[in-house]
Amino acid sequence: MPKKSTKKGESWYAVAKGHKTGVFQTWNEAKQQVEGMRSAKFKKFPTQEEAQAFVNQHAAATQTQPSDPDPKDPNTLVAFCDGSALQNGQRGCQAGYACIFPHHTEWNVATKLVEDRATNNRAEYLAGLEALKRANIEDPDGNRVLYIFSDSMLLIRSMTEWVATWQKNGWKKSDGAAVMNRDLLELLVKETDSRRVLWRHVKAHTGKQDWKSNYGDYGNGGGYGNGGGYGDGGGYGDGGGYGNGGGYGGGGAGLPPNPRDTNTLVAFCDGNALQNGQRQCQTGHTSIILQHTEWNVAAKLVEDRATNNRAEYLAGLEALKRANIEDPDGNRVLYIFSDSMLLIRSMTEWVATWQKNGWKKSDGAAVMNRDLLELLVKETDSRRVLWRHVKAHTGKQDWKSKWNDVADNAARDAAMSC
Repeated sequence: MPKKSTKKGESWYAVAKGHKTGVFQTWNEAKQQVEGMRSAKFKKFPTQEEAQAFVNQHAAATQTQPSDPDPKDPNTLVAFCDGSALQNGQRGCQAGYACIFPHHTEWNVATKLVEDRATNNRAEYLAGLEALKRANIEDPDGNRVLYIFSDSMLLIRSMTEWVATWQKNGWKKSDGAAVMNRDLLELLVKETDSRRVLWRHVKAHTGKQDWKSNYGDYGNGGGYGNGGGYGDGGGYGDGGGYGNGGGYGGGGAGLPPNPRDTNTLVAFCDGNALQNGQRQCQTGHTSIILQHTEWNVAAKLVEDRATNNRAEYLAGLEALKRANIEDPDGNRVLYIFSDSMLLIRSMTEWVATWQKNGWKKSDGAAVMNRDLLELLVKETDSRRVLWRHVKAHTGKQDWKSKWNDVADNAARDAAMSC
């Protein structure tokens, strides 16, 4: 039997990535190992066994063995998988998934997911399942290693950390709740069988031109939406925890349109706050519409305690409003580029969960700026929106960086205007 905590409320703390890894009995001990590390990985568990399993599984998942084949070798089985959902988890949700094989393009799959309440999480699982099925058809003896690249931490962690424990516990999570999407997880386990599968995470929408990022972007275009939470486990940050959360906008059938095409709606949005959150804070927001400069907005935000976060939300809202005025039927895709991860993640990961939970975060606190978030959701409606992050103040001269600087300067000027 797992060794449980002996005192009520006592827990075990697993540090899988930190100054020192291991299992600790107090948060103070664990905290010392993760403080100052932006990429630290840690989690609280009710038993020592579960905590140790977390550490062991992470080590196994991230270790690259010397005999690992080169994924860029044409003889290696490699798949880039992605799933998307527009209006995630709601009736009439448009969802799809794609599985791209760089070395065997004739195997590629991009298909719509037809379910009453399709979710981004199910689409991600199905994309991985397609990769496994194709590998087993082409290499039935399982002699070749299969790389599966995905931007879904749900898929990666389900298969490398959680699924064995879920099976052992009768498909129950640590809190006793049933694991969601068990039907697909059982199929994934079955198709994996004795094949060696190297599950690899690739960051989404980086804008980089490296090999992994390019193929990851192709995979992203195969479905609908950009929403989704992260799986069935614990919780991180403001997103309401892992779960079948969702997002708004961000997908579409086939490959996404070129944002530099004059027929595509593209907005660069930014917010700026001087003396953020204080009385008489000077704040402005801007939305720069590339193909239609006459639609540009740069406005001062006049509020008693204006904040940068509200300015960022308002900038995105201006882009959506203008798109809906000029294209009321939502026929044209809208790209929204922003250097605000708050705006991007609010609309692609967190907002559906917040709505479901009565605009409460996972810790029970009220979600801030609900008034603007509700307007953003309303304006998004059924339009296909591709939310894209762009790094701020890079000094680079590429297309995205230059336009982000234009938006940043316009927002600052608006904030300082009389």
